[in-house]
Amino acid sequence: MHPPLRIAILECDTPVDKVNTKYGGYRGVFAKLLHESAAALGQPDRLGPETGLDITGWDVVTAQEYPNLDDVDALVLSGSSEFLLHCLPCLPCFSPGLFVLAYCAPCPAFISYTGQTCTMHLTTTTPPGLCKNPDDSHSNPGIYPSTEHDSFADHPWILKLVDFTRKAYEDKRIKIFAICFGHQILARALGVKVGRNPQGWELAVCEVDLSEQGRELFGKEKLRIHQMHQDIAYGYPSEVISLGASPRCAVQGMYVPRKLITVQGHPEFREDIMDELITLRTASGLFSPEMSQDASSRAGLPHDGVAITVAFLKLVLESR
Repeated sequence: MHPPLRIAILECDTPVDKVNTKYGGYRGVFAKLLHESAAALGQPDRLGPETGLDITGWDVVTAQEYPNLDDVDALVLSGSSEFLLHCLPCLPCFSPGLFVLAYCAPCPAFISYTGQTCTMHLTTTTPPGLCKNPDDSHSNPGIYPSTEHDSFADHPWILKLVDFTRKAYEDKRIKIFAICFGHQILARALGVKVGRNPQGWELAVCEVDLSEQGRELFGKEKLRIHQMHQDIAYGYPSEVISLGASPRCAVQGMYVPRKLITVQGHPEFREDIMDELITLRTASGLFSPEMSQDASSRAGLPHDGVAITVAFLKLVLESR
């Protein structure tokens, strides 16, 4: 009997409320996917779907806690919100009944909330009550600095994550599965520029054209995967192999044999998670009605999240 695979989920965000309640954070979302994928792998003698996985979650944003690499076999780097849409109570510094929330964007912007409707504002000035200096955010609770969840930002928690990811990559024993924001963090840790995608958002289930290595790894000609991003890696580190591309994103996945798999999409997403994100971001004005309708029409399409994760489990088991 093999000991359980010790997999640490680096939780780079907290899911939106309904998803968080249903699944119990990104640890719960990924645990469900990993257990399903272990069952789909169909090798219970090597990896039992229920007893073969020891999954832990680590808050790398607020608590900034990390596992000891000696105590894990593999890391999963989760996605992270590029735009923060968490509703908070009205703050005293704002007009009565008006809630204002900063969000991540290259230009100043905010969401106002009156208790009934959300409105997205793009502005060249900072709205009343918002601190311009990120260092002031502690005296103005509820205000999030504008780049807190961008993979290219230099916030302390992101720099710490990049450094930890680099160390994990250099540890020959540790395997890595990096998702969306995590995929970008891995690219950054290996020296590649990450940033906004001039082609804009990729949303809901999209097709990825696989490279020869991608077709071999996943056993498919094309990959269907949930997308929710407008940031990308601008290229490939020299030591990785491309897994595929889409019309809007040339770097859809990276592979190093016996070491790592990354994907720009979200294999862990399900229709209910995607629907909730689309609903919230459309209500805020972030997504236009046309974008929302298009994304919603593809949110329930079949996707290859389990197939992708099975490939990662096989990679981990190669070292057993």
